[in-house]
Amino acid sequence: TAGAAAHIPPSTDFEADSANLVAAMLSAGLDRDAAQWADIAGGNNRTFEIGKITDGGFEINEKQEKKSVFDWHIAEGGQPLIGVDTETVHGGALSQRIIFNSPNGADFGQVLQVVAVEAGKKYEFSMFYRSDLKTDATLKWEILGASDGKVLTATEPIAAKADWTNLKSDFTAPETSEAVIIRLARAACSSVICPISGSVWFDDFVLSAK
Repeated sequence: TAGAAAHIPPSTDFEADSANLVAAMLSAGLDRDAAQWADIAGGNNRTFEIGKITDGGFEINEKQEKKSVFDWHIAEGGQPLIGVDTETVHGGALSQRIIFNSPNGADFGQVLQVVAVEAGKKYEFSMFYRSDLKTDATLKWEILGASDGKVLTATEPIAAKADWTNLKSDFTAPETSEAVIIRLARAACSSVICPISGSVWFDDFVLSAK
């Protein structure tokens, strides 16, 4: 059970089963226990902090064969094209760039991260974006409770054309969960066919306790 799994000290001896242990603990709301297993389940040498976004500046330019549940999870494929940019950045050496070229807006790649938090604590979510888009669709970032998927807050919509702009939004972590999901979302379009083209850049994601 998830409760029993939470009492197992993190160890590479259980690396083969670690992904299942993390999944069980997350489903039971034992998110901070899951965070202790994150580096083993992910097969990397990084550690994951409570209340902190992992690689908020997209500076870790690598494709890991085994990602932790607390890493960025980015959809693969040619549409939209999602990767890092070395020329258009807000801070550091890299940013994330999403290139859209969809005549009907049907394709929308997933970009999300699970972040361990303290239940009931207040946080501020902050990030920067730059955009050069042609679309009637509305893009925004949402924060959801990891246990029930309920939207806790959302940023203001991303403007179609903008230089580097800071978006912030406050939320309170659920009392029943110790993790939230940060994800890029698209609001419903005004028409069935909703083409989108152009680029949007993201950088410097930060979660701060209040």
